[in-house]
Amino acid sequence: MPMKPSLPSEPAMDELAVTIEPEVFNPIRLALLRFDLPIQLVLGGRGVELHLFEDAWLCFDLRLGYKPVLAWTGFETARAEIARPVRARALLYNSNAQWFVHSVLPELALRMQGQLKAAYPPGARIVAFPGRR
Repeated sequence: MPMKPSLPSEPAMDELAVTIEPEVFNPIRLALLRFDLPIQLVLGGRGVELHLFEDAWLCFDLRLGYKPVLAWTGFETARAEIARPVRARALLYNSNAQWFVHSVLPELALRMQGQLKAAYPPGARIVAFPGRR
């Protein structure tokens, strides 16, 4: 498989098949569609920095000297419904990565929901296209 430019240049130590629940995946994906890329943010209290690209979400552990820990990629987004989970691959770059696989994304989704609400406040009007109901 060719290396994606958004992934770290170093090889992953391991790879896992993961499922991302829609309540986690959808806010992150919506933020990727609405905000300039890459999105970079630090999750409070964890020492984790995330770099979000369309094709990969990278997790760096700042306590390890800004080393890649984990990347989610290979998102299977062809779903019949947005309420279905998304399958993806988690690339593990060090032994600490398993601590982050299931704990970082829910916190990231909450952060993205907050940023989306701030940028697109509730109560905004949706205008229908002419001729459609």
